[in-house]
Amino acid sequence: MISVGGVQIIPPPSTSGMANPMTTAGDLIRGGTAGAPTRVAVGSTGQVLTVAAGVPAWADAGGVSGATTAEDMTGTGWTTTQPGTVTATWGSGKLVLNAPTGETTVTFVTSNATRLGASASQWDLCARVDIVAGDGVAPAGLTMIGFYVDDNNFILLAYKMDDRYVGLFTKVAGAFTDHGFVAPPSSGQATGGEMWFRVSRLISGEVAAWWGVGTAGALPTAWTRTHLIDRAALTLAVPTTCSVYAGMGSFGLGPLSATTTVDVLAIRTTWQGSL
Repeated sequence: MISVGGVQIIPPPSTSGMANPMTTAGDLIRGGTAGAPTRVAVGSTGQVLTVAAGVPAWADAGGVSGATTAEDMTGTGWTTTQPGTVTATWGSGKLVLNAPTGETTVTFVTSNATRLGASASQWDLCARVDIVAGDGVAPAGLTMIGFYVDDNNFILLAYKMDDRYVGLFTKVAGAFTDHGFVAPPSSGQATGGEMWFRVSRLISGEVAAWWGVGTAGALPTAWTRTHLIDRAALTLAVPTTCSVYAGMGSFGLGPLSATTTVDVLAIRTTWQGSL
């Protein structure tokens, strides 16, 4: 304490505290050994801050669990189940699903589990499709995308060829539920090569289904939601072994009256809310 002219002055506290380790614009500080301030150099453009070996670190977005995965559309890592004459063919950057006249079965392909990253508690699945042949065909063939654990546990969005309605099917512990068909896109949207279907498992536990129309292969900027299932009605806890599913056929609706062909032009999986 210092007295100047009878006025007591309290000196400021010592400035011998933390030394600033940052040297470059964009640097961060983290706690090092015993909490010592340690510099974290700024990352590269597009990188995200994550945790590596117990400390904050920058990493490429593609290396982070839950980052967007754009399928290369070559069929690598996918398995085809083909009980009838419906075919699933990968090539030229797309998956072609074809069901001939009179078909009564369904063919589907499923990916391996890595499409979902390390956690599948919340996700978005988007697929861009083009109805090449069969628009308006009855009895209705169905094209489906979704998430598939096994025959007793799945979440599938379905597009019905005859009236273009979009529906949602779920099966939880063997209990199947048809959540109805609603909100059809138009014929031009279905056959224009820019229609996207989307299934989302929200962080709240709800499941939503959507469709939208993009431009030049890009994701839609606006989506039409067709379904929202409360978590109480869908208790399926999607595990990390869940697969991405795409399929086509008659699904018990009777023999197809004409050949139907659907091109799946893009498949994307990502964490919910990142679109």
